Amino acid sequence: MQVIKENIITVNDAYELLKERQKEGNLSYEQQNTLNYLEDLIKLDNKEAKAMVKELSEAGLTQWQAVKVTDLLPKKEDELKLVLAGTGPVNEAELKKVFEIVKKYKKDSKEPAKTRKVEAAPAPVAEEVAEKATDKTAEASEEKQEQTE
Repeated sequence: MQVIKENIITVNDAYELLKERQKEGNLSYEQQNTLNYLEDLIKLDNKEAKAMVKELSEAGLTQWQAVKVTDLLPKKEDELKLVLAGTGPVNEAELKKVFEIVKKYKKDSKEPAKTRKVEAAPAPVAEEVAEKATDKTAEASEEKQEQTE
């Protein structure tokens, strides 16, 4: 496979691409799972996300940095520093300017859906399953011993 073009896109853009593909036909299992996952991650509507990326780029961030900040919408300056850590130099003045932009868009953001939990079986059921498995293993090893004798 040859890569023809590579773009850095926001979570919103990825979600929109998959929604378009869904309209064209069925999504694969992985694509459907990705669509569901992205739906839970979206914090801004598409227009706001694009405007925020543009504003952050104009404030001096690279495209990659602007997209990551838009996707994550850090709540504190320390979180913003962590998002930008290792991605290139950002001075304190730029950092403050970027955080002001984040705060402006943060007001309009929605909280993403809570992560879906998969609960374990209640303890007694789990213990019964473990006991049955142990019993079957013991029976199998007894049968092997009888066959070898």
